[in-house]
Amino acid sequence: MQPPSALDERELSILIRIASNVKPVTSRETRLTRIVYALQAQKLVVLTRTKGFWSAALTESGRLYLESGNHLPAPDANQSDRDEPAIDPGDFLSQLIDAGGMLLISDPDEVTRRLWREATQAARRDALIPDGYHLTLKGRDQGDLEIRLKTGGSRQRRIRYRPKDRRPIPVPQELKDPHPVVAELRDDHLAFTLDDPARQRGLRLFQAIADEATRCCHTVRRPGDYKGGHLEVVIGDEGWAVAIQRQELATRLAVQPSSTRESPADVDVPPAQRLRLRLWQWPGHGSYDWYDEDKSTLESQLWQVIVHMETVTRDICHAVAMMDGGRSPEERQRRRDELRREWEAATAYARERVLTQDRLQVLGTEMDAWQRARAIRQYADELISVVSTILDEDHRRSLSDWIDWMKSYADTIDPINEPPRFPQDRTVDPDELIPYLGRVSPYNPPLL
Repeated sequence: MQPPSALDERELSILIRIASNVKPVTSRETRLTRIVYALQAQKLVVLTRTKGFWSAALTESGRLYLESGNHLPAPDANQSDRDEPAIDPGDFLSQLIDAGGMLLISDPDEVTRRLWREATQAARRDALIPDGYHLTLKGRDQGDLEIRLKTGGSRQRRIRYRPKDRRPIPVPQELKDPHPVVAELRDDHLAFTLDDPARQRGLRLFQAIADEATRCCHTVRRPGDYKGGHLEVVIGDEGWAVAIQRQELATRLAVQPSSTRESPADVDVPPAQRLRLRLWQWPGHGSYDWYDEDKSTLESQLWQVIVHMETVTRDICHAVAMMDGGRSPEERQRRRDELRREWEAATAYARERVLTQDRLQVLGTEMDAWQRARAIRQYADELISVVSTILDEDHRRSLSDWIDWMKSYADTIDPINEPPRFPQDRTVDPDELIPYLGRVSPYNPPLL
C-alpha cells in the first residue's frame, strides 16, 4: 500500500476537523465535497451514507497520517503480502448466482466490507449484471452484509430527468373544453377543495396532464370507487394517481423575482398559492412529489411527471414478465381481480374506521351538550324552591329572571330539542387510511 501524497493546507485542515469531530463534515456542506472525496480516494476518510446523505469519519490510515507528522511511515517489505486481495466482480457474480441470488457475510471487518462494496460497484460499472436484474446491498457500513440479485430495474435510476427526454408540456391559460375527468373535478368542490385562484390553476395543470397523457395514447379517468380530488393516468395495466394540493408552509416562503426563473414557461406564484403535485402508484416507495419552487414552478416540471410514470411502468412490466412464471394472461388477470377485491375490502374497512372516529367525536359533543343542559335545568329547579324564602322583592325578582335565562339557555344547547341527523360522511384522504391498513397501500391495489 502506497502512502498518500502530501496534503495541501486546505485538505489537512478538513482532515483535522474530521478527526476532532467537533463539527461533523457532511454532504450538507457541498463546498467540501471535492476535498472529502480526495481524502476518501487516499483512504484517509470513509463516508457513511444514510438516507441520501453522507458523513465523513477518520480511518486508521488517516489517524496514522496525522500522528506521524502528516505522512505515513514507509511500508515494510511484507506489507504487500498482508494487503487483502481485491474481489473479482465476475467471480463475485458467479458466486452470487450459485448461491441462489443472495450472499450473507456475517459482520465483516472494515477491509472485507469495503472489498465487497467495491466488487458490487464494479459489477454495476462494468455492466456485468444480467438484463432485467439489479444488485442491492444491505449493511454497507455496519452489521451483517447482505447482497442480493433481484429482478427488475434499479429504482435508484428511475428519476433522472433530462430536457431532451420530453418537450415542455403547454398549460392552457383558460380552462376551455376540459377533459371529462377535469370537468368532473371542476364541479366536485367537496373532493377538489382548493380555493380560487389556486383551484383554477390546479384545474389547468390537471388539463395539461390529461392532454399530454391522451396525446401519448394513455387513459385518463377518475380512480375506481374512491372519488378523491385527483385523476388517474393509466399506462398499460398500471394506474398512476395524480393529486394537486396546497403546498405546506408555502406562506412562509419568499417569492423570488421572475428574472431568476430558469424557464420562460414559469410564472410568478404568490407564496399562499404555491402547490404540490403528488404522484403515487403501488407497489413502490410511497409517493413522489413536485413543488412550486423559487426557480421553477409546476408548469415547467409537468414533463418530468409524465416521464417518471412511463419509465417506472416500463420497469414494472419488465419485472412482472421476469416473475410471471409462465402464467397465462387470463390467470394473471384473475389474480389481479382477486387482489383488487381484497384491497377494496381493506380500504373500505379502513375508511369506515376513520368515519367511525368522526362520528364518535360528534356523539361526544352532543352528549356533553345534553348532560350540560340537564345539569342546568336541575340547578334551576333547586333555585326555584328557594325563591319563596327570599324576603327582599328585588332579590326575588332578580333570581327569577336568572332562572328563566338558565332554562332558556339549556333549551338552546340541548340536542333533544332539535333532534340530530346521522353525521354526513366526508371525503377521506388516502393518507388517513394508513394506520388501519398495515403494509397495504391506501392508493392502489398491489401489483401481481
